[in-house]
Amino acid sequence: MPFAVGGVINDDSIHSLKIKAVTGSANNELKEAVHADVLNNKGILYAPDYIVNSGGMIQVADELYGTNQEKVLAQTKSIYDSLMEI
Repeated sequence: MPFAVGGVINDDSIHSLKIKAVTGSANNELKEAVHADVLNNKGILYAPDYIVNSGGMIQVADELYGTNQEKVLAQTKSIYDSLMEI
């Protein structure tokens, strides 16, 4: 789970990974877009930062534009589907 540092998944690090997933809130965990394909070929799930962080943004928007817990729950449940589509 990379946090606060981008580009940590790169040509030097990617082949030594022995993990099931890359997920974190750092922006741009991947050094280059091609690294997503390498992770996929290695059977490693890649959860982009914009999906991982989306629940927090949904909550903030709810707080700014009026509380609607049902809407927030529905939107956060869709994060899984979005991740699987990506």
